Amino acid sequence: MPRYSSAVRRNWIFTILVSTLQNLCITAAFCPVREIMEKEKKEKSLAIAEGRPAIVWKQGHSPN
Repeated sequence: MPRYSSAVRRNWIFTILVSTLQNLCITAAFCPVREIMEKEKKEKSLAIAEGRPAIVWKQGHSPN
């Protein structure tokens, strides 16, 4: 097994930690978005089942 300097090992560890932290932040940021999309999908299905028009917002537009 090759021996690496402590600076190389520190760089690897730092890279792994930063990458892990970045993935954690991305996942956390998308959780609310996923919840909103699931809620809207359920509301749309319910509206269709009840014969009501399903309101679908175009991307970039909001109801407010």
